[in-house]
Amino acid sequence: MKRYSLLFWMVAAVLAVEGGHVVAGDVLPPTSDNAVQAIRAAQHRHDDTHVLSLERHLSEVKSLADRASQEALRPRLAQALGAEDGALANRRSEAAAKRQQIRALRDEILSRIDSSPGDAEQAAFRRKLESRFQQLDADLDGIEKADRRTLGNRSRQLANRLAAWESARPVDPIPAPNWRQEAMPPAAAQRLPSAEAPRFAVDTLWLLRNQISATDGGGTVQTALRQTPSEAAACGYSAADLAETPEAAKSHPDIQALAAQLDHNPLRIFEWVNQNVAFEPYFGSLKGGVSTLHGKAGGATDQASLLIALLRASNVPARYVRGTVAMLDRATTNAPEGRAPRWIGARNYTGAASVLLNNNNPYVVVDTRGIHFAHVWVEACLPYSAYRGAGLDDSGHRWVPLDPSYKDHRYQLGVVLDSNLNFDYSGWLSSRLDAQGRYRLPHEAFNDQAVANARTKAPNYANNTLEDIPYKSEIKRRNFDILNRPGKSGGSIP
Repeated sequence: MKRYSLLFWMVAAVLAVEGGHVVAGDVLPPTSDNAVQAIRAAQHRHDDTHVLSLERHLSEVKSLADRASQEALRPRLAQALGAEDGALANRRSEAAAKRQQIRALRDEILSRIDSSPGDAEQAAFRRKLESRFQQLDADLDGIEKADRRTLGNRSRQLANRLAAWESARPVDPIPAPNWRQEAMPPAAAQRLPSAEAPRFAVDTLWLLRNQISATDGGGTVQTALRQTPSEAAACGYSAADLAETPEAAKSHPDIQALAAQLDHNPLRIFEWVNQNVAFEPYFGSLKGGVSTLHGKAGGATDQASLLIALLRASNVPARYVRGTVAMLDRATTNAPEGRAPRWIGARNYTGAASVLLNNNNPYVVVDTRGIHFAHVWVEACLPYSAYRGAGLDDSGHRWVPLDPSYKDHRYQLGVVLDSNLNFDYSGWLSSRLDAQGRYRLPHEAFNDQAVANARTKAPNYANNTLEDIPYKSEIKRRNFDILNRPGKSGGSIP
């Protein structure tokens, strides 16, 4: 401010010398080039780097104090979510790092201020500056050593101190220039991106990180595992419905990892098992849930074990159900194929019954309407009111039937090759080495034979490939936004 005053009076003196006193209505004499350059230099001066650095550090300290104060107001929720220790450790480490940065800046600033006794005003300023640095250091040390009980008071003390310093900061107006220069307006100053989230987003970010989800090292958002809600008591479930068993090994690392990958969401868990694990028609438990996961194939009981393990790993009560299911679309299907044959992997209902009986199913009956057979599925205690398993809230828990093993298929009819097509062993033996000396395996030679024969068959003829030859199926892909009503076609159970 001294240089502004000095500059102003210097310009006034120059004007007085050159033009004398000015009377209203007189034409102002021209301003000297020296005066104009002095004013321009004052208005376009460069900011001190230490001042800018100090202002930035104080702004970051204020943000740290504000965040610590807000976290101290949520102790119960943070403790219930298991986020208390992590948040407190973060604030401590931030305070320790900022304390070291300000200490280094303090040493640089004080080294520029002469502490010789000849200038009393400058010595007093240095003492005041040292005192404030000591107070700031003590406040940051207090936050660095705070526990959950003392964090709030210490962070508020720091915030109040910074606010008091800010309110007492003098604001000296810059003298208005006595000249005007017509020029293009200066370009807008570039705003550097802030390291802190805006104030209106702080609470939302805290909820996202601690209540709803946690972030892994790569920034991926993962939904936190919830405890079984109290509303689930309406199902009357027992401890066995959440227990670890050899078949439903919920604590296995692969089960735990998949449940977390699926956000512990019952709807997504059911959809994954239903759409990614192939059905094998054997009856009973042969593999267990973990081996079914590794092989991505299994019978009804083993797929039920996998689903139960994933649900129990997500704190959702689940249990086995054994009963009889009926698929009754035989009379309404013009072609011999129906839902049951497509599911089991047969051409018709008679073939489906034969497959089930040959795989030790204890009860299989075929009639004019369809097929009845013994089966195993799952019941899970889920919120079904809002809305049918989507989990919008915890209302309306009930036992919901889920059959992960039932999935409709689409079939490729394949290409019927000539019945007399046999492997040409002599031909392969004489040509097993090609012109480049590369060896052809027997199955590679037979594949070439089969493709050559398929290219003589309808409907694609020369466009047939090796993939077109077999009779094979694939699961019809579905997306489950909600769970269908039990017993409906294509729903949670057949």
